[in-house]
Amino acid sequence: MATLPQAPAMKCALQVGEKSIAGARPDNQDSLAHFDSPFGHVFLLADGMGGYGGGSLASSLTTSRLPEFLSAVPCSTAPQSALLEAIENVNRTILEESRAGGEAVEGMGSTLAALLVRDTPDGLLAIGAHIGDTRIYFLRGEKLFRLTRDHTLVEQLVQSGALTPDQAIDHPQASVLTRALGRGGPLSVDLTSWILLQPGDVILLCSDGLSGFANQASIRRVLLQDDPPEAIANQLIELALSEQSTDNISVLCLRVVAVPFPPAFGPSQPE
Repeated sequence: MATLPQAPAMKCALQVGEKSIAGARPDNQDSLAHFDSPFGHVFLLADGMGGYGGGSLASSLTTSRLPEFLSAVPCSTAPQSALLEAIENVNRTILEESRAGGEAVEGMGSTLAALLVRDTPDGLLAIGAHIGDTRIYFLRGEKLFRLTRDHTLVEQLVQSGALTPDQAIDHPQASVLTRALGRGGPLSVDLTSWILLQPGDVILLCSDGLSGFANQASIRRVLLQDDPPEAIANQLIELALSEQSTDNISVLCLRVVAVPFPPAFGPSQPE
């Protein structure tokens, strides 16, 4: 019997592009980070608030301390629970620093969008967590999905039908948050569903310096471009600037690509 040729085994990998600029603001209070953890690779985008210095400190505490807190969680913990526990500890740290730092940082806080990607036998699995108005978008094929819902007064009006998404962009209270890191009381962080990633998928984390000025259709057109993620990140920054963004602008773009890998079993290869 003839042996039919086998299709090469494939696995998925991530290409990453990121960019953050101050834009029209005198300083940049956004922070980006990505790192390996016992639970998978983590991507973070934080947008600070709290006046000169306070917002920058809050967002940098978020992206610098979360890796430490996540690594301290027992490895037996469910990944999504570990991520939430680390975020709780970041929130506690921001509160403590705000109370101890005096008037310059009093009341500081930060939004957060986090994406955890795990390499499993079934492929790459991703889950998002967020608080505030930092967003996570997901492109599959030609359809763009928004995985997060802004924690703002205006988003509540959109959900009630009092405003359309396009009206929300120009609303004078568009940036008034109902949830953020660094606020007293119980912390409520939203989780997305787990997603099994496929080649061609694109995930975008962005601050409201982009999403607060460019509509979803415009963002989709950029994400559909067959360009490296670094180029996509630059194009998204240019899109925000062309829409007269008055805020810091930060984007973190991930593209899922298929890569061949050797079979798990078979004749050894000569060195």
